[in-house]
Amino acid sequence: MLGRRMLRAASKEYKIQKRRSIRSRDVPTEDSSINQEIQGFKLIRRKCGSQMYSKAGAVVVKSTMLLNLSCLLIGVSIIASRQWNGRFWCSSIKVRLGDDILRNALIRSRADSSTTERTLVYAYFNGHYSLNGTHQGRPRYTEQNKVYPTDRYNETIPAEIRYCNNRWVFFHPDIVKTEDDVEDDTECQWLLRSSKTKEFNLLDVAASDWEVWKGRGAIGSTDGFSIACNDVDSRADCNYHGDVLDSTCECHDGYTGAHCEFEMPCKYLEEDFSVDGIDSSGIEYEWSRNEDDQLIWLYDRAVYNWLPKYDLGDYLSTIYNVSKEELKRAEGVSRQDVSFTVTGAFVGNRWVASLGFLNQKGQSIGHDVEYHAFWRNKFAERTFFISGPETNSGSIIGVDIYRIVDKADYNGSPYGVLDLEDRKEGAGFFRCYKGR
Repeated sequence: MLGRRMLRAASKEYKIQKRRSIRSRDVPTEDSSINQEIQGFKLIRRKCGSQMYSKAGAVVVKSTMLLNLSCLLIGVSIIASRQWNGRFWCSSIKVRLGDDILRNALIRSRADSSTTERTLVYAYFNGHYSLNGTHQGRPRYTEQNKVYPTDRYNETIPAEIRYCNNRWVFFHPDIVKTEDDVEDDTECQWLLRSSKTKEFNLLDVAASDWEVWKGRGAIGSTDGFSIACNDVDSRADCNYHGDVLDSTCECHDGYTGAHCEFEMPCKYLEEDFSVDGIDSSGIEYEWSRNEDDQLIWLYDRAVYNWLPKYDLGDYLSTIYNVSKEELKRAEGVSRQDVSFTVTGAFVGNRWVASLGFLNQKGQSIGHDVEYHAFWRNKFAERTFFISGPETNSGSIIGVDIYRIVDKADYNGSPYGVLDLEDRKEGAGFFRCYKGR
């Protein structure tokens, strides 16, 4: 009994003490009030600091983004300005127009606007074109002289490649598609054109499909079309055969070409071939000189004259049944102090051997400081031999040469009937002559 009462009493006392302790904690004292103020201040400082930190970070992020955007806009503006001003354009290009032929091209006279027909070999316009201003915000390239490819024509009207109404076009102002000279202005005047494009750089569309005008409303695709930039940056662009000077190649001795890609031509050639009973084995050809005694180049290649051991004029007058004077007049030569020869020259994509004339010093006549195979009407000249399909060879050595048996249009070939004269294909026709 006593034990239970003592236990109840002790438990009751413990509960009373516990209640008092809880009440005492609930009553705020001076120290607890201070502690609460300190804790509240810390809480406010954390919140304010967090907000201040968030605002500062946002300012930094926005400033960085604005700076990046400004740099981007400045960079784009600089690139656009340089692109517009031609900083990224080639100053000179080399163009190949393929092997297409327009049989009845219309040539407009500048004197009376009348038109005449002439066979247009597009490859006659192959060669170098230089940057010459802009057209519709894109570069405009003008054809260069075939004798001196770094010079522009003074008298000959050159062809152009330029941008016109969403296409890049090749055209000549005097070669038209209709006699009344009324063409669709939305298409511009063109002979070859690219697919529709917004490209600023001509080289970006050089490998695309180009269309060629084939006459009488016919438009077809062209094969062999190419454009290459002549500007160079390193000796590798000069095939390690030259040095770079003002973005052009200064070729070492023994090499030539815009990229020093060709070996210097032989001064003399010989052949081992016979035709019409005349043994031409060992017949020599010499690198031609003009009447200023300068070596003649056409389309970046050497021009050669045959040095016959007999009077070629007598032989030709017998073959064609005309006098030598009539032959000269037919070729537009009125001088008396000339002899006949065969001149071999590269005319854009093929080597041709045509009737030529020499003065008493053995110099070629008719090779002026300007030359263009189309405006010279090379196709209509008295041509005896022609090389095979389109070639880009820098030398006539090793090139197959065909005799033109009949110049009439044969089996779709505008060059007529061609005969390899019992020679093996790929054997070539000429070799360097070492006898001199």
